[in-house]
Amino acid sequence: MGESIALFAASPAPGAASGRAVCHPCTWGQSASFIHPLERKYPMNKDQLKGRVERAKGKAKEAAADLSGNTRLESEGKADQVRGKARAEVGDAKEKVKRAIDKA
Repeated sequence: MGESIALFAASPAPGAASGRAVCHPCTWGQSASFIHPLERKYPMNKDQLKGRVERAKGKAKEAAADLSGNTRLESEGKADQVRGKARAEVGDAKEKVKRAIDKA
């Protein structure tokens, strides 16, 4: 067991051998066309961000409800996920329109 840990620690970061700059674990295993979120031409708009945060909050509430058996918290979590998905989709639509206008 100790040997596998030593082997893992000694191995280079994925992508390092390919000559690609590896700045963060989120880029590991990604294709060469992967663009880090901070380097995107079109960063997330407010609705996309808030929607995704709302969905994550809903998933956390639902997980907490599963552990505690609280049905009210579970329903709040599901409602938060639905609201978050809807808001993120509105943001995605706005972003699509923005990209279409920029192309024209």
